[in-house]
Amino acid sequence: MTDDEQLLYKRLIELSNRAYQNNIYCFSDFLSLSQQEVLYQAARDKAFAPIKYELFGG
Repeated sequence: MTDDEQLLYKRLIELSNRAYQNNIYCFSDFLSLSQQEVLYQAARDKAFAPIKYELFGG
């Protein structure tokens, strides 16, 4: 992963943990296709808190 992808990976994990701990919805900026792949990779790695996520918009 590139440095930008690693930062995004960490940011997505941070958002998932915040949503889980505070029981709130959290949103990210618009994700490009390559950024969405980082999201899917984090989900495959089970790096997220046990939450559901959804992509919409665009």
